[in-house]
Amino acid sequence: MLVTGKSPDKVAACATCHGLDLGRMDATPSISGRLPRCVLRQRYELQAGIRTFQNAALMKAAVDKRSVDDMISIAAYLTAHEP
Repeated sequence: MLVTGKSPDKVAACATCHGLDLGRMDATPSISGRLPRCVLRQRYELQAGIRTFQNAALMKAAVDKRSVDDMISIAAYLTAHEP
């Protein structure tokens, strides 16, 4: 639900920017098949302002509204999703 765009809180889903297959889309990197620890670390770094890149503000807005449980669910989904 969170990744595919049907999240109840109306926050932009991962697929909005990363594409339906969660692969590379325009300047947005692929996120499918990522290790859970990488997904969670990147979330922390975005929230803390450590991680900066061209679209960091868009990502920060998305991850700031996610709970730790949400991010664990997202990380598990991405790991299981083949690139």
